Amino acid sequence: SVRVVVRNSSGKVVRRFTRPGKRGTATITWGGRDDAGRIVRDGRYRLSFTPRDKAGNTGSTRAVSALVLTSAKALHQSRT
Repeated sequence: SVRVVVRNSSGKVVRRFTRPGKRGTATITWGGRDDAGRIVRDGRYRLSFTPRDKAGNTGSTRAVSALVLTSAKALHQSRT
């Protein structure tokens, strides 16, 4: 599985969720909503991904920066 934590530009956690996954490359989608289901404000967000195996061992956390533009109905990501 992969644990995803989304932080806003102030570093506040706005969303946490876990997705099932297998070893290797995976596609994970965040719908641009916070934990309460509200659409987040436009701006830059940091998404951190931490893999975990069935035994509970965790791998290295990776992060990407995402620019949310709700007016354009788009989520753009860039590697950091």
